[in-house]
Amino acid sequence: MTIQQDEPIRIFICYARLDNKWFDPDNDHSIIPHLTSSLRREKVEIWYDQELKASEKFLPRIFEEIDHADIAILMVTQNFLNSEFIEQHELPRIRARAEKKLLAATPILVEPCDWHEEEFLSSLQILPRTVKPLVDHVHIVSDWSHIKHDLTTELKSLIRMIRQHRADLSINTGSEIKTDL
Repeated sequence: MTIQQDEPIRIFICYARLDNKWFDPDNDHSIIPHLTSSLRREKVEIWYDQELKASEKFLPRIFEEIDHADIAILMVTQNFLNSEFIEQHELPRIRARAEKKLLAATPILVEPCDWHEEEFLSSLQILPRTVKPLVDHVHIVSDWSHIKHDLTTELKSLIRMIRQHRADLSINTGSEIKTDL
């Protein structure tokens, strides 16, 4: 796929439906609205399946979003690990693109779970880097503020790396470049 250097960074959020509290803007501890707001100046497009329309065929649309994403954020919980849909459809596609360096897979440990037993997840740098799940930080305001800041900083760093990579490729190949992370 060729892209223009100034195209937005596209982020796909992979999560278990049972964990949608992390997306609820009315929940003080939801992380996705925070990331969406904090990254808006970074020229990113964040997509997750709550943006599906009622008449839309969901699997082709999810595959399309994964195929066009620069980053896949994996919201890791036991529900995530137990999801047959994620295991059979989303993770294989994300893994294939990550192995070809077409996408940066970024797991976020949301709740305690056996994430290290999943080969693909255990091969990635999980966030937060403390490997302490997000849920452990939500009850102390200062901890939660620090964790949100750390996650945002990590993602901004990844976004800058992708933009730099695009710029480097653009210099070598002209204005249209192939993504290759």
